[in-house]
Amino acid sequence: MFPQLGARQRASCVAARQVSPRKGHEMKPLLQIVAAVGLSCLSSAHPVPVVISPASVWLKTAQTQQFVVTTPGYKRFIWSVDKGTISATGLYRAVAGADTVTVTATPPSCLRCKGTATVNVVTPPMTYTARTDQTVLQLPNPMPTWGGANGAGTTWVNPEFPAAVYTRLTDSATSLIAGATIQTADSGEPQLGSIDGLHFVVKGTGGHSYVIDTKTAAKTGIDSKYHSLQFSSRQPLVLVGLDQTAIRLIVAKPDWSGVASDRVVFDFASTGCLGVGFKSTWSGIFSISNDDTTFKTSFSNTGGQGTGNYVVAWSAAKGCSVYDTLQGVVYRRGVLLGTIDDGENPLADRFYLHEGGGGESARFSMLAGTIRKPDGTPGCVAGNCLVDRPYLWQVNTTHVRPCSYQCDGHSAKGATGFYSGKNQRFHMYESLEQPLTPMANFPPGFPDQHGSAHNQATTEPVFLVSADTTPVSPYPVWGYDEVLAIPTDGSQIVYRMGQTLNTGTSQYFICQNSIMGISQDGHDAYFTSDMGGNGVLGYEADGVTPRCDVFKLTLPY
Repeated sequence: MFPQLGARQRASCVAARQVSPRKGHEMKPLLQIVAAVGLSCLSSAHPVPVVISPASVWLKTAQTQQFVVTTPGYKRFIWSVDKGTISATGLYRAVAGADTVTVTATPPSCLRCKGTATVNVVTPPMTYTARTDQTVLQLPNPMPTWGGANGAGTTWVNPEFPAAVYTRLTDSATSLIAGATIQTADSGEPQLGSIDGLHFVVKGTGGHSYVIDTKTAAKTGIDSKYHSLQFSSRQPLVLVGLDQTAIRLIVAKPDWSGVASDRVVFDFASTGCLGVGFKSTWSGIFSISNDDTTFKTSFSNTGGQGTGNYVVAWSAAKGCSVYDTLQGVVYRRGVLLGTIDDGENPLADRFYLHEGGGGESARFSMLAGTIRKPDGTPGCVAGNCLVDRPYLWQVNTTHVRPCSYQCDGHSAKGATGFYSGKNQRFHMYESLEQPLTPMANFPPGFPDQHGSAHNQATTEPVFLVSADTTPVSPYPVWGYDEVLAIPTDGSQIVYRMGQTLNTGTSQYFICQNSIMGISQDGHDAYFTSDMGGNGVLGYEADGVTPRCDVFKLTLPY
């Protein structure tokens, strides 16, 4: 170790200088160079510290993060971490169980000028300790009361699922509109939970979104009127909203008392995308890739759902791409790429959209055509359009692949593929026909499911589905009205996490189907329920319509 220099000595060695040996004590050339380098390392009175970007980031197991040094003047660095490994260029890959990791960048020219960054690693469970039997279960008797209209924070344990704890997160006071129903989202795709598991986005039927503290069930100071609001995959204080056609980046104050900043990062209604002056009348699912780089959705400028024909994707690196499903063409940065194909041959399908913009992958966007437009005319304009099955658009290209086999039903979209069909078969984004592994073996008469896989990164742990509740009593098969966890190893084990206690009679689609989302850390499921539909959660402003609320189900693992 080099000795510490005093203030006068540090000020005097502003630059590296050659050491002049005394007569008779000449230094060897190599030793002379080492001495010069040593002095240069300590030469500056005010050495410039290394600054790493990002300074702090959250990652799920197996995700990667590229770190860079933003301090000018340094040419190369030695990268190191105290847990796991990092490449010579600063690419870190999260390892299971690492928890908190320190990343260090050290310039060889100044060893004391090193900089550090922090990685918080989230390791979702790969298995759960829930029941796996196939006993048909009915609603509990008596049903829980939940504290009435203003019972946020009330907890309950279902005797049939004693390892899972329910927490009511919202009540009639959550919304700005007195008594309004509070819900999750119309699918399991929006990333409603923060990466640290401490906050969750809910939405009132009046259109506003609110952020709830998942530990206390208290409403925070975040109140958004944006069409869609969801969390970043890597920063717990960062949310992304879709405001008409504009992508907005919202940063919460550290104490969650309000918004620290809110700015537009891109507007789809701009030159090189949908064009200045484009007015949205409907937008589909708004999704963010699990590396926070790519934003996808779909639009109409002529009417509601069933009238749209623009699927869009944007990233800072690649700009905006637009797939026009009526014309069958793709534009990138405003320039025509060409007519669509299925990867090998031209694709003749032309249609209006039922939905578009889905999936966690930065490279692919899922979409589906509508069977009929709102006016009753066919949604398919030309070709052999798929019915109740999705297409997969490889963004920034003309490749649009139909998913025609075992793709029926709603899907849970993971990192490398999606799970769809009544048996939740796995389809890789890169090759829709592979591997088609059935993940579950549900009995005949099993209801449809809405899936969620936000606990997945680049590995594939368990994903969750919520089985639809139809107003059928008694329930005919096991799994009705339940949140189910399905491993991705093909074992066809189904973990039964708990019941949603929902009647399926609500006038609101989200509550009617008890749509659920899983937290990014895989510890909790969040679902909407009317909890028996008899006003146990209070009534809406009309005094007649039973309310629905959002509940957290803490999962046993």
